[in-house]
Amino acid sequence: MGHKQVRLAISIIALGLAACGRGGGCLEVMGETELLAAPYPNGYPSSNPKPNRVLRTLPPGRYQYSATETGHDYMVYRLKVDGTSGYVVADDRTRACP
Repeated sequence: MGHKQVRLAISIIALGLAACGRGGGCLEVMGETELLAAPYPNGYPSSNPKPNRVLRTLPPGRYQYSATETGHDYMVYRLKVDGTSGYVVADDRTRACP
């Protein structure tokens, strides 16, 4: 493989990974979970928590998310439910729709 082909292959892989990590999709909530105002968990970080608030409690179901965001110790899904935009923290109650 030539130098240009290797650079092209790396660029394609990088673009694919970026699209997978940021794009939207379907989120399955398997137990009640909180829709938060800010893109980080409540009480984060534990040494000096940032303010956050619960906008509403979501019942189990499937929701469309528009993006994901990652922090040092967490990942959140950005979604809009019945006109309310917020964030759901990825945990054992959430997963990508099968």
